[in-house]
Amino acid sequence: MKEWAARNGGGYFLSKILEVEQRYGAVEDLEQMFTELDSATGAFADLHDSERSSCNLRLRECIADMFVAISQTKAERDLYRDLSRMIDPVDAILTFNYDTAIEKALIEAGKFSVKGYTFPISWSDEDFPSVRVLKLHGSINWIGAVGGPSSGGFSAGGFRLIGPCVDNRMGLLPNYPHRVLDDVCSRLPQFSASATMILPTFEKRFSIRTSLGDEWGNVFRKLWKEADACLSQSDRLVIIGYSLPDADKWANSLLLETSNKNILVNVCCNNGTAKIEERFRHAMFARVEPLSDPTFEGLVARS
Repeated sequence: MKEWAARNGGGYFLSKILEVEQRYGAVEDLEQMFTELDSATGAFADLHDSERSSCNLRLRECIADMFVAISQTKAERDLYRDLSRMIDPVDAILTFNYDTAIEKALIEAGKFSVKGYTFPISWSDEDFPSVRVLKLHGSINWIGAVGGPSSGGFSAGGFRLIGPCVDNRMGLLPNYPHRVLDDVCSRLPQFSASATMILPTFEKRFSIRTSLGDEWGNVFRKLWKEADACLSQSDRLVIIGYSLPDADKWANSLLLETSNKNILVNVCCNNGTAKIEERFRHAMFARVEPLSDPTFEGLVARS
């Protein structure tokens, strides 16, 4: 992340990363660093709340910009394009990625529905079967904002919380207007706005810290509930590039503890595939079937 910020103009992103390094030292364990920053422990124990929040916000924005750049590389586009062609409109995608690469590919294939985001969006899709993308750790194009005053929804000091909203001002979703896809959010003055993403900490808090407190927990609860329902009703689960790290306790519980033990499980995680397959067998899944080429490239080549 430091190298990316330096190559892309530096600015306040790089200054915040260097500030973290000066306080924390070389960051070898990103999840440990974010855990200490989020919980005000370790190297960040003596930081004032406002300083810690500012650092947290800048790092989140840096992550968002970095993933925007990554998702625009040709190799990524080609893989997701091929994946979108093999996905049926009745399928659902559960993703822990922040970027919008899969949404772009599905839009180009005519298979994407913003309804999968699970919160109100002013720009509606046509009423036809389409793929839901459930982004369980949030997304670089979801923003939360504090705006107002307004006629309703007041909170502390006469301001109101808005969102999450889909921010498409950078055109991350092609074929949608290049604006915030929420009429209320577009009209109100915004005094703060930030990407709505769950940071990679050991103890993930599925809400977003704002100046008015932790918010949008209901959005993430709905997302995870829908993901659980998808798994319970599905006949096949394909895991692509996700290693089930121990730090992701919610994800491990969702995937390994589903009641649908007869679901067909295919794993595409390169050298980590066999270990993940064994974890599913140990969790009493009856149909864990190895693929001849357990890579992302191998999977889309089969279509």
